[in-house]
Amino acid sequence: MIDVLFKKIYSEVINPEPTKSFFIKNLFQDIWIDWSVLENKLNDFYHLDPSRVELINRKRDKYYPSQNNTVWANSPKVDLEEIFDAFEKGHSLILLNANRMHPSVNEICKVLESIVKKSAVDVHIYCGNKKSKSFYPHCDMADNFIIQQTGKSYWKVYKEYSMNVEKCNIIKDEKELSLDYECVLEPGDLIYIPKSRFHLAQPLEKRLSLSFAISHDTKPINRKWYKFK
Repeated sequence: MIDVLFKKIYSEVINPEPTKSFFIKNLFQDIWIDWSVLENKLNDFYHLDPSRVELINRKRDKYYPSQNNTVWANSPKVDLEEIFDAFEKGHSLILLNANRMHPSVNEICKVLESIVKKSAVDVHIYCGNKKSKSFYPHCDMADNFIIQQTGKSYWKVYKEYSMNVEKCNIIKDEKELSLDYECVLEPGDLIYIPKSRFHLAQPLEKRLSLSFAISHDTKPINRKWYKFK
């Protein structure tokens, strides 16, 4: 079902207009990553790579949580208390490389890699409260499918593209950009942002969203989902 869905999106929307951004309401019925799944992952901090956790403060600047030495680990681990305190204070949380946190999430990555030849797909989880800030208007070096999991988020997509495809440009003065469209994503909604396209996302309430980033000219990732027999 998922492969048919994305093949249809590519054949009917993306392939005819590769630089077009669009959103689709009520595309998915299931929610794969909720707050309990995220909490379980973070609380298992012994197995959480510190490089996978990022925060965005109220000034929209990205930073990394502190690391502490722990008794049973060979390397420093993230300061879990700092992460949760920062979130309560209105800082956004990003968990990187989350493509294998759920079988269905991994399956979507597999489908996208099969459609977009010579590509690798990763997933970043964006988390925030209503008062949280996200990045300034910016563009990314990868094509992105964003699927809302919980809560609502407000999106702006601009007409402009970055001329530097090797850098994620940030524009602090929104007056430099012209609005193409805006929308509100709710659970099950999808928005597609092609690489180099300027956009802005803002939580309207406590929200989780999955960003499927497609890296081109890259070897696909092993997507086999291992099970004990």
